[in-house]
Amino acid sequence: MIPLLTLLALSSTLFAQSPLLQEVDSLFRAGEYERVELLVLRAERQPELDTGDQVTLQLLGGYSMIMLERVDDAKAHFVAALEIDSSLTLDPVTVSPKFRVVFDDVRRQWRADHLSKPPAEITREVSTYRSARRESHLVNLLIPGTGFLREGKTLRGALHLAAQVAVTALWLSS
Repeated sequence: MIPLLTLLALSSTLFAQSPLLQEVDSLFRAGEYERVELLVLRAERQPELDTGDQVTLQLLGGYSMIMLERVDDAKAHFVAALEIDSSLTLDPVTVSPKFRVVFDDVRRQWRADHLSKPPAEITREVSTYRSARRESHLVNLLIPGTGFLREGKTLRGALHLAAQVAVTALWLSS
């Protein structure tokens, strides 16, 4: 039973967002844009955050400034995000056009200033919310892990499916 609990605890921590990112995301969704900016500014002084979290925080800071109609401050956050990841693009499906227009303008200007040619590497799309979609969670209720497999997150789906099979096997054996 203890190995099972260890397996479940390990698999749940592998895919968890950082607490800071969760807090900033929830504040943004609640409309508390000034607090989002404060947390993003504080997070800039924390070097232990990985680059993906830093980029997401800068983007959320930029989105908050746009919502507060402070476009120049939003551009500063977008420039900081581009300094971290020069191949950054925004997903047109999940990110509002209101944000993308400002970001694309900043990216165009930043590339003109910093790069003589576009990067050869594949650009990755970043959205503000990096968790699974609602449909995936519903499908996961029926057969654990299949929702993530549908989204192309094979490792996450396989871990959820394996954990459920292990729990079911232990339950049936006892």
